[in-house]
Amino acid sequence: MFPISQSISKISKSSIQLCRQMTIRHLSTIKVSDQSTIASKPSTQLRYFIQRTSFKSLPIYTEFKNNGSRKLTIIRKIEGDLNALKSDLDPLFGKENVSIKKINNSILIKGICSREVRQFLSKKGF
Repeated sequence: MFPISQSISKISKSSIQLCRQMTIRHLSTIKVSDQSTIASKPSTQLRYFIQRTSFKSLPIYTEFKNNGSRKLTIIRKIEGDLNALKSDLDPLFGKENVSIKKINNSILIKGICSREVRQFLSKKGF
């Protein structure tokens, strides 16, 4: 006669193997009809990408310089073509108000307009 612990371990090992086989069979029967539904990319191919922060929010910040007399909105974590993003933002905020900071791949916008920038980027699919 087997001790209880050995018989339980034999039963659990066989049941685990059976579950693995069933799971593998189930996963192998799943078919993917369209790969575009899997990828969550914007519908139009853009030349730039804005990576979200670790808290899953857009990297849009406000800064106050010169004792609060100069207010800036900053977009960070931009990958790709900064000039393309700047040209998309120019009609909204004016050409003279949007500038590129190539040192750390960010865009500076004069004034506090983080809400408008967030809405714009959400419409673009970020």
